[in-house]
Amino acid sequence: MKKNIILLATSIFFSLIILEVGIRAFTIFPIHAPLSNKVKDPILGYRLDPSLKEIDQNGFRNKKVLNKADIVTIGDSHTYGVNVTSEESWPQQLASMTNQSVYNLGVGGYGGFQYSYLMGEAIKLEPKHIIIGLYIANDLNDTCKLMSKNKYWQDWAKERQFNIEACINLSKSDKSDRQSMKWIESIFTKTAIGSLITYNYFQKPLVKNSNDAVIVNDDINNTIITH
Repeated sequence: MKKNIILLATSIFFSLIILEVGIRAFTIFPIHAPLSNKVKDPILGYRLDPSLKEIDQNGFRNKKVLNKADIVTIGDSHTYGVNVTSEESWPQQLASMTNQSVYNLGVGGYGGFQYSYLMGEAIKLEPKHIIIGLYIANDLNDTCKLMSKNKYWQDWAKERQFNIEACINLSKSDKSDRQSMKWIESIFTKTAIGSLITYNYFQKPLVKNSNDAVIVNDDINNTIITH
C-alpha cells in the first residue's frame, strides 16, 4: 500500500512538471502574476521586472522606453492588459486605431497614489492626452494597501493631516488572516499552472444579450463595447 502511494505521488509530481513545461512552451507566460515578476520601487511599491519579455527598462509594458508620446495611459491590470499580449491590450489597440504613439504606464495592483505619481512621469513625455483607467472597485483599496506599508506615502499623508490609522489597521488585519497561506499563494502564482487555473476560474465571460453594443467574441477574452 505504501509503495503504491509513493508511486502515485511520484507520477503526479512528474506529470505536473511536464504540464508546467508544456504550458510555458505553448502559451504566453508570464503575462501577469500578483506575487511575481516584480522589482521593488521605494515610491510605487514595485515595478515590473525589465528582464521580462514585453517589459521596457522603466518596468512598464512597452516595446521600448519613449522620450515623447502622443498619448500616455495610466492604470491597473485593465490598462496593463492581463491575459492578453501587449498588442492586444487596449493602449496598444488605441495606438493602432489612432496611428499615434502610446506609452503604457499601467501595472496590475496600482491605485490612486501610483496614478498621482505617474502623472508627473507622464507629463515629462509631453503627450497630447493622458488617460487614466480608474477602477473604483479596487483602486481605493490598493491605495490604502500601499500607504499602509510605504513610508513615502505615510509621510505624504501625514503632511496633509490625513488619518492613516484605518488603512494601517486594515492592512494588519488582512496580513494576519492571510499569513498562514502566504507561502502557498506565492508558489502557486509563480507557476503557469496556477496562472492558468486562476484566469480560467475567475475570468468569467460577459453576457451576450447586450443591446446597442459591439461584442468581440474572442477565444481568450470576450469583450462588450457599448455604444
